[in-house]
Amino acid sequence: MPKARARRLATPFVVTLAVSACTRSGGTNTPGPAPTGTSPEVPTPTATPPDPVATGTATPPPTSTVDTTDLVYDGTGSCYRMVDGKRSYVPACPDELLPAAKDGDPTFEYAGHCRTVPKPYPVRCPPGGTPLVLPARSNADNVFMNLADLSCRKSFPATHCPPGASCNPPPPQPVPCPQALLPSLAPGFSPTKRDGGRCYYGSVEVRCQGS
Repeated sequence: MPKARARRLATPFVVTLAVSACTRSGGTNTPGPAPTGTSPEVPTPTATPPDPVATGTATPPPTSTVDTTDLVYDGTGSCYRMVDGKRSYVPACPDELLPAAKDGDPTFEYAGHCRTVPKPYPVRCPPGGTPLVLPARSNADNVFMNLADLSCRKSFPATHCPPGASCNPPPPQPVPCPQALLPSLAPGFSPTKRDGGRCYYGSVEVRCQGS
């Protein structure tokens, strides 16, 4: 009886493929750059230039000026010139055309201008500065300050109104200004009049110094 042949397993055929990066350009393969073994160069950070505003070296913007040619002051703090027979008002009246406030006048600053009681139109600031300093707030508990003369008015709700009816409230009534709404005096100024525990500068009630 013939011997059975021993079965031999064939050794697996292994193929290793080497793949190289290449760049196709014009139909030809160009090998990539060879590694250098060094990391890419990191750019050196540049110093931040100093802030011109913070350092005080910034150039201020040009100051806008108003052409004063043919301008006329209208007596209420505004200026105009005649154009085609009509008044053409300018946004702001130049200081040189405003009436001058006098030392001793009850003058205060508001909205970028000096103003004088009882007509709060813009004026040229007095040479010694404005004596009145407006309070931080202009109303409190239905009481509000009137900028025309720096006095106070109080609003009252409608009373004695029939049920279900809509009634107009009475107009605001003059009341003494509470301490929170009284102007104060700038340093160097003193009250011109005292009445009991109340102080005045001209016709305007002010906070007594130290209160």
